[in-house]
Amino acid sequence: MKIEKKHLIAAGVLVVVAICVVAVGIRIVRSTIFPREYRPLVYSSADKYGLDPLLVASMIFVESHYRPDAISSKKAVGLMQIMEGTAVEMAADGGTVDFKLEMLNEPQINLDFGCRYLKQLMERFDGDVVLVLAGYNAGPENVRKWLQKAEEHHIIESRETIARFAFKDTADYVKDVTRIRRLYKLLF
Repeated sequence: MKIEKKHLIAAGVLVVVAICVVAVGIRIVRSTIFPREYRPLVYSSADKYGLDPLLVASMIFVESHYRPDAISSKKAVGLMQIMEGTAVEMAADGGTVDFKLEMLNEPQINLDFGCRYLKQLMERFDGDVVLVLAGYNAGPENVRKWLQKAEEHHIIESRETIARFAFKDTADYVKDVTRIRRLYKLLF
């Protein structure tokens, strides 16, 4: 069977169009889930503290959907949803003079504080991302309590610890950030 030249050209054009549509679609998805204007800030802050920028970006997506003025029902503020007590601690650690809570609406400050806190959690939980995320969401003391319960039940896997003992919101948060991070790794 002989394929005519015009059919080959038409098939080629369709393939090119399909590739273009997919490329545009990916570009739209990428700019929606990791807005271009925040990428330099995220990469810079993550690099400053030796963190995976895609982990930071996925946390921001889950925490605030990239809204710098976001305030949670628990009064967490900004892109990385930082609580007042954590902010005061991070301001003192970083030498921020005359810190005011409204400064957390500034993306650079919020990212710096959030990444500094994330780095502390990474050190505290030996880089176990599941425990770090749980600590970021529910506080490191709650994670410590959950780890004690897990030890009593001879559970050594951090995912199982969080799944069995963490607050439902925290377990969901860990799953959501992990899922978004996997997507980011595919797209970026």
